[in-house]
Amino acid sequence: MPKHCTICEKKYSFAWRIVKLRGKYNPTIKLKKRPNLQWVRIPLGNQAPAYKEFAGKRIIACTKCIKALSKGNSQKLKTKTPEKTTTPTKSGVAK
Repeated sequence: MPKHCTICEKKYSFAWRIVKLRGKYNPTIKLKKRPNLQWVRIPLGNQAPAYKEFAGKRIIACTKCIKALSKGNSQKLKTKTPEKTTTPTKSGVAK
């Protein structure tokens, strides 16, 4: 099972908690904060650009993406975008 959202690629993040005891700091407590991931089936008729490639499939998505899917607010989601590569020209300056 993947541990990140298929749509927005949200994954875990670290959280540090510093405990102060008698004027000294104890070793920090490191926690992994995980997103709330749920299995969801994307409907076939969905034409939103964020969900178009997943139409008719069962995917793992975070609750923020599921909420946006039910409301139809797919424009607000951060979707995966391919990285743009620059090609150098003869003068050495990238376009």
